[in-house]
Amino acid sequence: MMAFSLVNLCFIRARYELFYRITFGYYKTIPFTAQVLFALALNFLLFGIVGWRLIRWVRRCDSPKLYWTAAMIACGLLVIPLDFTRQSLLPGTRALDLITNPFFIGGIFVMLLVSWRRPRRIVHLLGVGLLIMFPSFCLTVGRIGYHLLKLRPVVPAPPFPALFSTTNQVTGPRVVWIIYDELDERLAFSARPKDCPLPEFDRLCAESLQATNAFPPAGATIISLPALITGRYVVKAVPVARSELSISYADAKAPVGWSTQPSVFCRVHNLGFNTAVVGWLHPYSRLFPSCLNFCEWAPVAEKQVARGETLIDSMIAQISAMATAVQQRWLHVNLYKRQLDVSRHLVTDARYGLIFLHLVGPHGPGIYDPRKGTFTITSFSIARGYLQNLQLTDKTMGILRHDMEQAGQWDRSWVIVSSDHWWRFSRTYDGRLDHRVPFILKAPGRNQPIIYGSPLNTVITQDLILSILRKEVSTMPEAVTWLDTHKAPPCPSYDTMLVK
Repeated sequence: MMAFSLVNLCFIRARYELFYRITFGYYKTIPFTAQVLFALALNFLLFGIVGWRLIRWVRRCDSPKLYWTAAMIACGLLVIPLDFTRQSLLPGTRALDLITNPFFIGGIFVMLLVSWRRPRRIVHLLGVGLLIMFPSFCLTVGRIGYHLLKLRPVVPAPPFPALFSTTNQVTGPRVVWIIYDELDERLAFSARPKDCPLPEFDRLCAESLQATNAFPPAGATIISLPALITGRYVVKAVPVARSELSISYADAKAPVGWSTQPSVFCRVHNLGFNTAVVGWLHPYSRLFPSCLNFCEWAPVAEKQVARGETLIDSMIAQISAMATAVQQRWLHVNLYKRQLDVSRHLVTDARYGLIFLHLVGPHGPGIYDPRKGTFTITSFSIARGYLQNLQLTDKTMGILRHDMEQAGQWDRSWVIVSSDHWWRFSRTYDGRLDHRVPFILKAPGRNQPIIYGSPLNTVITQDLILSILRKEVSTMPEAVTWLDTHKAPPCPSYDTMLVK
């Protein structure tokens, strides 16, 4: 009972993702299948048996040193559910306040002292606690059985065509719209730290219009992206199905399904242009299947930590979820690499009239070491990780530009670079929070730099793209005039926008 109770606690993150995070599979690429449940059951069985045999072995040996070692290992494993609880109840910087509290540090010291002097007492108390938690293991077993009986076959969505499958050559304007997630205007441009060089962004600004007073339509990706793609302010967003997000417009009373709303992809598609998307978080391929010629998206790492394509993959994912900080960084690295690889192919393909890239950008966790120019899974500082990812984002911009130049697409494309929201944890760096985001617009050909200081909201981006593709805006001066005459209405208060 103690062994299986401890295993149940160690797999708490996998259990939460499978049984308690009710988002209808909206954020998942891998559906909830029987093999995922069998993987969890096998992990419980294997680790439970191993734990049971180890407990019996420790008791038979009757060694004080072995007892102390076993107590330390068991207490160390309890860090897994405690860390999960910390992240669930104390998000962001509140966790830092807890672990630096002198009472918390003193309590840890007392526990270590007692465990050193009386290891059997620690083992006894730990065993009693695990026995008290045993009903939770029984509940998990019941849930596995219940979902196995309840499961229905998953109908796979039809796959999108492979890259370069479009047939129509674009002869008119071409737009590459890049959203770098959580790219902050203040720290990336207006108040950039001296030890954070961003040469590619500087090079881009030297031939583009740079809005220094741009604001996003919302402060969270789940709300901001629907607003940007529909061109209307969204104040609330709630997943209601695997392929549907319920959104509430600021100027409407009743919520609607995002997939039923006119989007920039459908409007561009109706103009006769091919469209392509690379994104994350939102399931673009399930939301807009009829409006996209190509789409690839991935979930945020923390949304799908217990599922794999096969039984073995699922087991490995669930085991890795016990070291969630490392697992999420590893998944984030793989996501970045895949997004960059697909994006490099898309931006050089002249057959797409609108390419929308919603890339991970400087969004945490930190995965890059700029001093070595390599990826890392051991960067745990929120502030340092963001600035390091910011330099990786600059490197990404340089790679995409180089590929477009080599393919002859840079000088014939409109390029829009912006963000869905500011850096929400910027107070961890210098105590300040700025709601501005970058908005950089590059016209085809050679251009002079323009600093655009008038306030604007990036919710107008969709209308600007449509004007470009209709040839109503063909040059940078015309773009400036368009921005001057197309002011978005005031943005609703960011505090009123809800995410569930």
